[in-house]
Amino acid sequence: MTFRWDPSGSARLAFNAEMEAVNSRWENPFQQNLNQNLIQLQQWALEEELGSSLFFRAVELIQTMKPEELEFDDTPELYTLLVLVLLLEKEEQDGRICVSQSEILDSLNEALEGLKLEHEIYSREALTGLLSSDKSGWLIGGPETELPLILEANKGLFYFRKSWKLENSSASLFLKKADSVFQNPDENLLFQALEDILLRHPVRYKEDVLKLNSEQFLAVFSAAHS
Repeated sequence: MTFRWDPSGSARLAFNAEMEAVNSRWENPFQQNLNQNLIQLQQWALEEELGSSLFFRAVELIQTMKPEELEFDDTPELYTLLVLVLLLEKEEQDGRICVSQSEILDSLNEALEGLKLEHEIYSREALTGLLSSDKSGWLIGGPETELPLILEANKGLFYFRKSWKLENSSASLFLKKADSVFQNPDENLLFQALEDILLRHPVRYKEDVLKLNSEQFLAVFSAAHS
């Protein structure tokens, strides 16, 4: 995004105008085709501070991935999966890259009961079955798949694929670092470097030499020795 000062406006107005343009690119494809349930879900997304752009991206994800024979008007399960995607988006906005299966089931059940969409509210058992690769294998899969939603069955954790990849990459780096051999520097060389920095060639601020008092010297050399 670029912002220019304008005598007739402000940076905030320019920002709002650009954000409206960004949001409209997500709203246009589906805005005219929302049934009552989707309109209600859009309103819920706004109340949850997810915004219209995230709502329409979630709708687009479902529309893109679903089998051709499944349509929102004829398949109540699609609304439930749409709520699942939105709940995961909300978790990511709150700084969590994954959520436990048990917790997402509780949140999903609470959201569906509050929404009172025009279809049956699923029992916890039915929801557990729906949120699985067996029932929704076109959207949900294990880490070995390339599906948008990852369910690590052995840990009971839901992720977006991009978040799972981020966590897995970070874990690999940590393990690689933990396995690496750490070599302590030679103590004599370390003390020589400290003497050069602190005594022979101390840091100056203008004409003044910045010095450490005796306690600070002791702390630095003790830390180096340990």
